Amino acid sequence: MDTTLTGVQAASLFVGVLLPILVGLVTHDNMPKAVRPVLLLLLSAVSAVLTEFINSNNIGSDNFNWGASCLTALVTFVTAVAVHYGFWKPTGVTEPIRLALVRPKGTLPLNQRTEDDAA
Repeated sequence: MDTTLTGVQAASLFVGVLLPILVGLVTHDNMPKAVRPVLLLLLSAVSAVLTEFINSNNIGSDNFNWGASCLTALVTFVTAVAVHYGFWKPTGVTEPIRLALVRPKGTLPLNQRTEDDAA
């Protein structure tokens, strides 16, 4: 079993760092709470499948390694969750990004809110 980390798999880990931001951009408060982790898991799986596809093409193999793909998906998901709770959320990056693109109807962007709106 080959346990080396390829450049494509390292890029997938980097994607795991950015996935919480992407999930925050496309979801809003009106969605059920279960949507965000499911979306994060789905995006992690898509990233892992694409990673393994690119990796198998780079080494000239026609064999798609589902085991490596599942492991990469798990590592990407765990990385995304850990980075969200360990870095993005404590530094306050999550809230402005979450409100940047998708907002519930009738709410103003952060830069257009007044003190009366915050109360």
